[in-house]
This record gives sequence, structure tokens and C-alpha cells, in this order.
Amino acid sequence: CWVCLVWGGFAMYGHTHRPFCKTIDGVTILNPGSLGYPRQAGHTPTYMIMEVSDNGEFKVETKEIFGA
Repeated sequence: CWVCLVWGGFAMYGHTHRPFCKTIDGVTILNPGSLGYPRQAGHTPTYMIMEVSDNGEFKVETKEIFGA
């Protein structure tokens, strides 16, 4: 099973261990991937940084850890 948290126009989930970021019908869907067991091509560990300003604008950045 996976867990999904919907908050302020965002849906965050895990379990697939694959990074994902896409906006569909006004909802931004995020999965940070995995630091310990990445499953996407290349198996590079990933995490996300999300910044939300007071006016509701946001920025999501996926970070990769090479050589891990």
C-alpha cells in the first residue's frame, strides 16, 4: 500500500521509490523517490525540496545524490 497526503493543492505519496512531479487538474502530485532503495532507471537516490511562499507560489526541486 502507499500513503497519500493531499494538502493545499498538493498530493504527496511514496512506496514506488521513483521520483515524480506533475500537475494534473490543478493538483501537483509529488513523490520524492528514495534515498535508500531507489527504483528508477540508474537507481540514483533522490529527495525533494519544496518551497512555498506566503502568496501560495511554490517551487519543487528533485535532488539526486550521485555516488551513493
